[in-house]
Amino acid sequence: MLTPVVAAPHPPWTLLFDEHRCVGCGQCVGSCPTNALNGLRFAGGQPKIVVTWEDCTHCLLCLPWCPTAAFDKQRTPA
Repeated sequence: MLTPVVAAPHPPWTLLFDEHRCVGCGQCVGSCPTNALNGLRFAGGQPKIVVTWEDCTHCLLCLPWCPTAAFDKQRTPA
């Protein structure tokens, strides 16, 4: 007997990331339960966190960890 797969409900918000505010400090990385925040890349000589959007669940646990407010949320239309 197969067990039906129930998709997790999508939260009523979407996580936004402003790369220009990111300073690559890495404080957010440990807060992500799906490891969607990983590694660094350099843009204009500045380190930036890499966000793997396919792994992001938009849980917002990274929001309070960012000292430069590079993360924000936006209400998802119903």
